[in-house]
Formats: sequence, C-alpha cells, structure tokens
Amino acid sequence: MNFQHLLTKLDVKTLSKADLSDQYLRDANLSNADLSGANLSGADLSNANLSNADLSGADLSEAYLSGVNLSGANLSNAELSGVNLSNADLSGADLSNANLNDANLSDANLSNANLSNANLSEAYLIDACLSYVELSEANPLHWIGNLALIGHRPRLAIAPLINQKYTD
Repeated sequence: MNFQHLLTKLDVKTLSKADLSDQYLRDANLSNADLSGANLSGADLSNANLSNADLSGADLSEAYLSGVNLSGANLSNAELSGVNLSNADLSGADLSNANLNDANLSDANLSNANLSNANLSEAYLIDACLSYVELSEANPLHWIGNLALIGHRPRLAIAPLINQKYTD
C-alpha cells in the first residue's frame, strides 16, 4: 500500500497504534498528528514534517529521519534505537525516557529538548546543538566523553549543566 500518496492527499491526523513499519513516507506532512504507540520501525520519514506530533511510545527503531522536523513533538518513551536523525530539528521536543541507543543525531538541533532519563548510549552527537537541553537523570558525561575521544564536540550550553548530579 502506498501510504505516501494517501498521506499527501488526505488530512490524516490520527494514526495512533498504526503499523507503518518499513513504509516510504518521505516529505509527508504529519504535523500535529497522533502517532502514539505507532510502529514506524524501518520507515523512511526523511524531510517529513512531524512538528508537534504525538509519537509517545512509538517504535521508530532503525527508521530514516534525516532532515525531519520534530520540533515540539512528544517522543516520550519512544523506541529510537539505531534511528538516523541527522540534520533533524528536535528543538523543544520531549524525549524523556526515550531509547536513543546507537542513534545518529549528528548536526541535529536538540535545543530546549527534554532528554531526562533518555538512553543515549552509543549515540552519535557530532555537531549536534544541545543548547539548554534538559539532562536530568541522563548521563551526559558518558556520551560527551565519547565525543571527546573522536575529536568532536557538540555545541552545548554549559549553564544547564551547573548543579546537575551525574552518576557513572
């Protein structure tokens, strides 16, 4: 089924728990859509507009989201392992409790995003914008240390890190 054609022609805003795995949804406009609990694993959503979308609890593992607009989106408790979010706009997004293990966030804009209790192990954050990101219960020293090992540093506002407690 060609979901890209369907999403282009219809004003689809409720796709809660839909199975859109491995679908080609490049450039789709899903702003403000309810995709909570949806299966988008392996889907190609590159350059799609998902601003202010509800993707809470969604499975986006191994999805291709390069250049996607996820500003203000709710990605809490989402499965994002192995996802490509390079050049994505995640400004103001809620990624609390999200699994971003092995995610590619290079050149992504994460300014003002909520990453509290997010799993960022093995995530690629080269040249990611992390200004004023919420890091409580996350362990940024682990992934910032990884970046330093390969000679790159993210753009990071230091002020939000003051008085934070981190554990190894």
